[in-house]
Amino acid sequence: MKKTFKFILPKVKLFEDEKHPFLPQLPDAKRNLYEDTSIQLVEEFIDYRQVILYRAQAHVTKDCIIQLKTNKPDFHLIYTKKATDDIIIQKHGTKNEIVLPHEHSTFTYIPRSKFGIHLKPGYYLVYGLLIDIGLVRDIIYHHGHFLSELKNARKRDKASLYQTALWPIRDLTNYQLNRIETIFFNYSKQNEAKVIEQIYLLFDIAETKQFGFYEKLSEGEVLAKKARKIIYDIVNQGFQEVNISQIAFLLGVSDAHLARCHKRYYKQTLLQYRDEILLPLAKDRLLSTYTIGEVANFCGFRYASGFSDYFEKRIGVYPSEYIKLHQNPGNDKNQ
Repeated sequence: MKKTFKFILPKVKLFEDEKHPFLPQLPDAKRNLYEDTSIQLVEEFIDYRQVILYRAQAHVTKDCIIQLKTNKPDFHLIYTKKATDDIIIQKHGTKNEIVLPHEHSTFTYIPRSKFGIHLKPGYYLVYGLLIDIGLVRDIIYHHGHFLSELKNARKRDKASLYQTALWPIRDLTNYQLNRIETIFFNYSKQNEAKVIEQIYLLFDIAETKQFGFYEKLSEGEVLAKKARKIIYDIVNQGFQEVNISQIAFLLGVSDAHLARCHKRYYKQTLLQYRDEILLPLAKDRLLSTYTIGEVANFCGFRYASGFSDYFEKRIGVYPSEYIKLHQNPGNDKNQ
């Protein structure tokens, strides 16, 4: 993933007269120092393909507006740990702006444009994640959900800044930011997958605050959504059976209660939802280089015969027949 935003400030190799005791450099982060008459700014970031993690510190001596330029529209999770006064980001030539207060977080859409960042004298510390918005999956975050609204901000008005509600940064969020700083700024290949899990943890924290402070969604709807997320992850990871009893146990409710909640909000059973995800994957793999046995194992079946019966009941033909019906001329799957 490319870093698509930059500060329009004079860059320096070091501060000859450091005005503030800035935090120690993060181990594997790229680091840029900027200095002008009214500001010293330290920017650090690290790239994990689907996300860029960054930390920015600024010491401001007098009111200033620093310039920010973005090369493409992007989505950011922003955590303002310290701010002497509100940080205001305003699009050039407009009144369109977002506000970042002290000890608050917000998720934002920032279009391709130029912006002015308005700062009062003092010290500022901001953590951010520039994310691939594809991580906000439609089947998890339904229409009307605040993350769905964030994702669709570009479709509604691609030229304007957008931010979600503001949520206070408390102990749980501070703990996650500390993990980001101590774990993910030490690069390793294994962190590529773990950082995605970290993003979903931050989504969950924001969701809890959003529902608690703003939306007051019913527990049943939240429960059904969490069950769908678990099923989606199981199916896409492969080689596991979707066990509704285990999912209910994990969520701390009975099978029957979970089934009722899901049916109420999504008008289908949990197993129907599983089939909705699983069958397209099975079809794709049957028409690829995999054997029927391999597809059965990936779909969570111990035996190919069980998978064949399952497939026939839902599609109307057995896997072997499905392959023959869709096979290109001259393409022998058993070669």
